[in-house]
Amino acid sequence: MVLRLSWQSTILVVGPSGQGKSTLARQIVEQRNTIFDANSKVCFWYYDTFESVPDSLKNRPEILLREGLPNLEELKKYKDQQAMVVIDDLMTKIDQNSGMERLVSVLAHHYNMTIMFLLHTIFYSKVIRNLRLQASYIILFKNNADKSSVSCLGSQLMPGQCKTFLAVYKDATSQPYTYLLIDLHKNCPDELRLRDNILPSKITHVFIPKS
Repeated sequence: MVLRLSWQSTILVVGPSGQGKSTLARQIVEQRNTIFDANSKVCFWYYDTFESVPDSLKNRPEILLREGLPNLEELKKYKDQQAMVVIDDLMTKIDQNSGMERLVSVLAHHYNMTIMFLLHTIFYSKVIRNLRLQASYIILFKNNADKSSVSCLGSQLMPGQCKTFLAVYKDATSQPYTYLLIDLHKNCPDELRLRDNILPSKITHVFIPKS
């Protein structure tokens, strides 16, 4: 069974450095028209340092590399190309004046885009928390230094079942560079919301919490 994701979505990829966030984001970008029901012709990759950009994405005409946060006026010019927008490790620059909430809540839908944020935590600021509330997909990598955030998220997503959520998270992230995919999209059946893979070339396991 192929579980394709819905376009016009916000994705949060969350975890510490060195766990595989950028590698997974690169794979999603390269396979986006298979992972999503989409025909995306261009991807914007916004970075803090150029060295952090995966080498395979450099010097490719359909991958537009930009330093800093998105220029919303520039993005509007690509509304007919189903642009994917990746915002890599710019968490400290995302504030109420950055335009990111408007990008997610308004422009992504009007201009047929999917937005992916690479973050260290989803409880860094009020704006980041608001982005979490609008996210269709959250990808959680193992984070031994921020277990409280995972517990807090579990309490919000599965009230009264936080221990069950943490058990699923521990299982999904038991191997290096693995992650838990939380599917919050309105069209996703409840029994498929917790999975361990987003890439079409790998087997996807579904975690069904005991009631």
